[in-house]
Amino acid sequence: MVRKFLIYLLLTAALTTVHAQTISVEASTDTTDYLVGDYIKYQLKIIHDKSLEVQIPPLEKNLGSLVLLKKLPAEKQETGNEILEIHRFILSGYDSVSVNIPEIPVEYYEPGGKETKIIKSNPVKITVHTLDVDLNKEIKDVKPPLRIEISWLLYLLILVLILLAALIAYYIYTKYFKKQKPEEITEEEVILTPYKLALKQLHELEEKKLWQQGKVKEYHTELTGIIRKYFEERYHFPAMEMTSSEIMQVVNRVMDSPPIIKITEEFFRNADLVKFAKFIPMPSINEEMLKQAYTIIKRTRPATEEKRIGEVEHVR
Repeated sequence: MVRKFLIYLLLTAALTTVHAQTISVEASTDTTDYLVGDYIKYQLKIIHDKSLEVQIPPLEKNLGSLVLLKKLPAEKQETGNEILEIHRFILSGYDSVSVNIPEIPVEYYEPGGKETKIIKSNPVKITVHTLDVDLNKEIKDVKPPLRIEISWLLYLLILVLILLAALIAYYIYTKYFKKQKPEEITEEEVILTPYKLALKQLHELEEKKLWQQGKVKEYHTELTGIIRKYFEERYHFPAMEMTSSEIMQVVNRVMDSPPIIKITEEFFRNADLVKFAKFIPMPSINEEMLKQAYTIIKRTRPATEEKRIGEVEHVR
C-alpha cells in the first residue's frame, strides 16, 4: 500500500509539473556587439498550449536607451497541442553604452477565464559602441600621389586635334550659319509652384541614381534639401537654416495630419543618422526615404493646386 501511495504521489506531481509548463518565453538577439546605428534584431520566442491566449505589450516602454525602428510580421506554427509564436523587432542604439534589455512581460489567459497571468522573458545584455579612432595620429593618404609623365608627342597630338576641331567648326559656321540671320526665339518663362517644383526635383534626383553609384551622402543631402526648400515655400519658415528638431516643432504646428507628421519625423531621423552618425543605410532605406519624400509633398499639396496634363509628377 505504501508503494502504491508513493507511486500515486509521483504521478500527481508529474502531472502538476506538466500542467504548470504550458507557456515559455525566450528573448534573444542575433549578436551581442553592435556599432552605433546598427540594426539590432531582437526576437521573442513563445511556446504555449492551444488553449491559451497570448498578448505582447508595446515594446517601446521596455527598451531603455534603444529605439524601436520596425516590428516585423509575427510567425505562428502549430505542433500537436502547442503553438510556437516568433515575434521579431528591429531596434537600434545611438549611444556608446552597454544595454540590458529588460524582461518583457507577456500576458496570457485561458478563453473565458477572468484571471490574467504574466510570464516574463529573460533579460538580454548587449553592447553598442563607436569605432575606435586615434585622434593623435596624423591624417595622410594611403599612397603618395602618382606623377604621370607626358611626352611631347602627346602634346603634339592634342594640338593637332584642337586645330582640326577648329577647322571643322569654322567650315560648319560658314556653310550653314553665316548667311542666315538667326531667328530670335523667346520662350515664355514658366514659374512652377513649390509643389510642382519639388516633384520635378525629386524625379531628377531619382534619375541621377546617386546612391546606386556609392554617393550615399550626396543623395541624402539633395533629398533633404528638396524637402527643406519645399517646406520654406509651402509653410513660409526658414527650414534651410533650421535643425531637424526645430523643423519638426514647426511641422507639428502647421500640419494637421498625424500620419504625415510621423512620416516626416522618420524621414528627418534617418537623414540625421546618415549625416551625423556615419550611418550607412541599406538600399531599402534609401528607396523608402524617396517614397516618404513623395508622400510628404503629395499629402501636403495646397487645396488650390490643379493637376494638368504634362505635370511633372512621379507616381509611386
